[in-house]
Amino acid sequence: MNTRTSSPFPSATASTPRPAAASPATASPFTASPFAAAAPGAANAPGTAATAAAAPAAPEKRKSRILFALTGSIACYKACFAISKLVQAGYEVRTVATPAALQFVGNATLEGLTGQPVYSDFWQPGRAMDHIDLARWADLAIVCPATANTINRLAAGLADDAIGPLFLAWEIRKKPWWIAPAMNVVMYQNRITQASLRKLADLGARVLGTGTGALACGEEGPGRLLEPDEIVTQIQVHFSPTAPARDPRHIA
Repeated sequence: MNTRTSSPFPSATASTPRPAAASPATASPFTASPFAAAAPGAANAPGTAATAAAAPAAPEKRKSRILFALTGSIACYKACFAISKLVQAGYEVRTVATPAALQFVGNATLEGLTGQPVYSDFWQPGRAMDHIDLARWADLAIVCPATANTINRLAAGLADDAIGPLFLAWEIRKKPWWIAPAMNVVMYQNRITQASLRKLADLGARVLGTGTGALACGEEGPGRLLEPDEIVTQIQVHFSPTAPARDPRHIA
């Protein structure tokens, strides 16, 4: 039986910051007809035409925007299921992938799920500013799956792959950055990895818990990526306007 463990890493904030409410669409410059407020009987007065006032259309609410950052783990297949469910639920999703992640799932898969190109190489012509643009675009970012390599690199502030510059450009005190670890139990419990997770939590990231059970390496224990439904549910809870305040340290 697979179980789930809570993250032992409290974030630097008491609660997960919510993205700012979407700005309403610009109102129509055309006001209601001045004849709408005419006195009773005015419509029947000689030379007066009654004009019905058109009700203004309600502004359309912008979809919440989620950025999935995938790293080199077999658990990338779970991230694909989560991405698909979020798109079907009405969220806008874009993806960032390290070269190692693309060894497990291809560009075509991620583009097919989201309808958007994958950001993976800032050396491509015209892509040098993508990490800035994506950091501005997204309401929430989640590194899923997050390998030991990526976790330790983010904690060190390295910025020589697709995810590092994005993390440094992210306003972590204003918008949520989540980390969903996925790795071998020994790697997960290694003091270096644990220290990096604590550091990232201190910086304001939310470190999600892991599942406990059979791992791809054949061992059993904590370290497996949470199930797609759990990840999707927690994202939906985060964006729910009626969601109660909750402890940001773990998924429940």
